[in-house]
Amino acid sequence: FTLPEIPRVIIVKTGRPVVSSEEIDGDSWFVQTHEFALFSQQSGTLEIPVFEVRFSHRNGFTGPSHDQTAQVPAVKIKVERPQGSSRDDFLVTTTSLKITESWDPQPEVTEQGAVFRRTITQTADNVTGMALAPPPGTVPKGIRIYLNRPQVTDRTERGDFIGIRSDTITYQMQQPGNWTLPAIRYQWWDPEKKEFGSQTLPAVTFQVKSTSTVKSELPVEKTRTLSYAWWGLLMMLLGIGYWQQRRIRSVLHQLRQRWNPSEKMAARALLSACHKN
Repeated sequence: FTLPEIPRVIIVKTGRPVVSSEEIDGDSWFVQTHEFALFSQQSGTLEIPVFEVRFSHRNGFTGPSHDQTAQVPAVKIKVERPQGSSRDDFLVTTTSLKITESWDPQPEVTEQGAVFRRTITQTADNVTGMALAPPPGTVPKGIRIYLNRPQVTDRTERGDFIGIRSDTITYQMQQPGNWTLPAIRYQWWDPEKKEFGSQTLPAVTFQVKSTSTVKSELPVEKTRTLSYAWWGLLMMLLGIGYWQQRRIRSVLHQLRQRWNPSEKMAARALLSACHKN
């Protein structure tokens, strides 16, 4: 199949084809039935244009296969938006939508340059993961946002079709201040109960400190402790010097004698006297 691309519409092939046989005008035909699901964010009359289908067949039960193409005729579908919803709302039609989020690390008081990763996972019944809402891409001016490619999974459990979308968003704190990510509201329409459902992820506030402020915020008590320690070390060295002054003088005298023996000192005195005369 070459499925058409329609703005704000997703067409997904579901399940496996059903194979059967039919008698048509006295001839036996093998039939494959394929099912598709259509998810639309636009209301009104929706036209699905002609699209191509490709298959192969044999003349009889044996012999070589022949490739063939055909055209699926166009069709029009009327899509109605539930009353009470806005055309600007991203609306999902499902009987169940569950949303979870996790942070790495948890939002807290931080400093410039810090990075936080947020993962939002949506799980819906009878909806492909591609049809679930993307996360908002707007943030306060003091934060930079990076949106990763979503992880989309569709699976079948006990005959039920389940769609999963997982988005990982990275936030980098660029400017000091208090910055708040607004709450995110997800809304869906339950076709069985004929009512709206919603779930809101709460707002998140970051207290971002300037890097220079963080470095200069050395506690006063710690500074005083370091000063006292240096003074204590200096007084201890002075006390040891006073207590051991005789020994220190003796050691210095020995070193002076070693570096300047009496013979060298006498020679230096003789040379000095000769220069004067």
